[in-house]
Amino acid sequence: MCVSAFSDKNGLSKQEAFNYLYDHNGIEFLVDCYEAEHTLSLDDAVEDLTLVCKNNGGTIERQDHVMVRDKIRVMMDLVTATVITCIMEDEGLSADEAMKAFYNSEVFDRLCDIETGLYRESGGYVHDLYKIEIKYGRLVQIEI
Repeated sequence: MCVSAFSDKNGLSKQEAFNYLYDHNGIEFLVDCYEAEHTLSLDDAVEDLTLVCKNNGGTIERQDHVMVRDKIRVMMDLVTATVITCIMEDEGLSADEAMKAFYNSEVFDRLCDIETGLYRESGGYVHDLYKIEIKYGRLVQIEI
């Protein structure tokens, strides 16, 4: 959810936001400080991320506009969280490794494209698509 909120606040795609946060130690900060950060508001967590990234060479400045989180955004976030959890469990990856893998996948790009409607599917279904992408190096249609 923090990645999505950060992307909204800074006008970035989710993938751009994740890569920026990863490159400037924001993801590491979230993992290390999860217990404290999840007690704060989402706006406070985004502000903390902005400061951490700035202290680690990031150049995005805080923008004061209202964050809009509609039903589709929430659905995308829930599917994303489910898939990342599944990747961690199936592949034995850490949270940041699983996030990096999923946020840089074709499946994630399609999940974020409202036109595909993929956000309406279950996390398990989207995870199955991700596994197909990993197996074949790209998304392919598997015939039954």
